[in-house]
Amino acid sequence: MKLLLPIDPFQLTQEFGENPNMYKKFGLKAHNGWDIKTKYPDTPVGQRYIIAPQNVQFYKQSIDPPGYGIYFEVITKAKSLWKHTFAHCHSIETFTEKKQGESMAISDNTGNSTGAHLHWTVKKIKILNSQHEVQDYNNGYFGAVNPQEYVDEVRNYNGTQPMPNTNITIEGSLYEKLVGNSTKWDEMVKYLEISSDPASTSFEDVQRVVAGLKSRITDIQTQLGNTQAELENRMEQVSRLKEQVLNNDKLRGELIQKLSDTVSEQQGMVGVYEKRLKEIQGGLEAIARTKGELNKALLECKSQSTIEQLTIADVLVLLFNKLKQIKLK
Repeated sequence: MKLLLPIDPFQLTQEFGENPNMYKKFGLKAHNGWDIKTKYPDTPVGQRYIIAPQNVQFYKQSIDPPGYGIYFEVITKAKSLWKHTFAHCHSIETFTEKKQGESMAISDNTGNSTGAHLHWTVKKIKILNSQHEVQDYNNGYFGAVNPQEYVDEVRNYNGTQPMPNTNITIEGSLYEKLVGNSTKWDEMVKYLEISSDPASTSFEDVQRVVAGLKSRITDIQTQLGNTQAELENRMEQVSRLKEQVLNNDKLRGELIQKLSDTVSEQQGMVGVYEKRLKEIQGGLEAIARTKGELNKALLECKSQSTIEQLTIADVLVLLFNKLKQIKLK
């Protein structure tokens, strides 16, 4: 069976299963599809026609700002039944079916995208009880498989299976129950701000948004834990600084007391020295007076007789007598 690839020319920029850390926040093991280059000289901003790889049947379209951006899904058949998701679109044509090679939409850079490209995801599905059921849903990619599996199957398949009839007939009681659940579904989709059109929102869309919210909650919890640890560390630092301030205040008080004691001691010593100085000055004044009286006595001795007539003994006797007189005074 002939197969056309959705972008011509076709060049991969990211393959299936790459960059697991980047896609954990979406609840995925890793990248769940192929990223295809769309920037070329004739489409410099990456707005390129997305063509139908086979005859396709329209399934849904929606807007997922934190993830796929503007995206749509179609059904194709080969040996298996396949659901295709084309994401980060600029615009989507209105159609129910497209023939192989016809344009379905225009690529762009909407949603969680770092540059213009086309994201292509494929999933095997079955119709069970008139409903689409994704195969191997719990494979870590919400049922998505490597698009190479789809490409190989189509190229190796020679059958001509008709497109499945997706019309559903249900009983009235079941219809009422479904309508009630649909109202709740609409309220949840609007509350989570997943899409402006709840009817076109799939359970996978909700799971992807919930997985993103869980990832954000985990990030917030981690940030709160880090903030709490930092707060405790700051509180410990404040406690240490407070203790240091108290110790410094105590030390300052002790130093001030020692300084005060030293000043008091020095003031006491100054008083002692001043008293001693006065005593010395008094002694010096007494010595000066004694010296003056001795000089006076010596002059008196000289006036009583000449020096030549006095012996040393006579001089000493005279001085001794004068000293006795001075002391008696």
